[in-house]
Amino acid sequence: MYVYFIRAGNNGPIKIGVAVNVESRMETLQTGNHLELRIVTKIKCDSRLDAYGKENKFHRLFAKKRLRGEWFKGDIRINQIFELNESERQSMENDFQCKQSDSELLLSCPF
Repeated sequence: MYVYFIRAGNNGPIKIGVAVNVESRMETLQTGNHLELRIVTKIKCDSRLDAYGKENKFHRLFAKKRLRGEWFKGDIRINQIFELNESERQSMENDFQCKQSDSELLLSCPF
């Protein structure tokens, strides 16, 4: 189970969601979106409960950037996860998988 960040277009909004297979989920989302979608990053979680807990924390963290549902403005930065408490940050830091597919978002990726 993963928490994923999927971006629409080059600088478009980012969807923060949960999926067992992120690539398959992106293909499903792509069907209804005219912009090309791509996976920015994903966080491996130990369980469904863990995944939904982390997703919820990200949704709260980026609440002011929410556009609609699970879609957020495209200017969020991964380093903003450090606003979470130390134990949560350490846990996420161990699981975070940064991808080179989104250099702007990853510019400040600390790991």
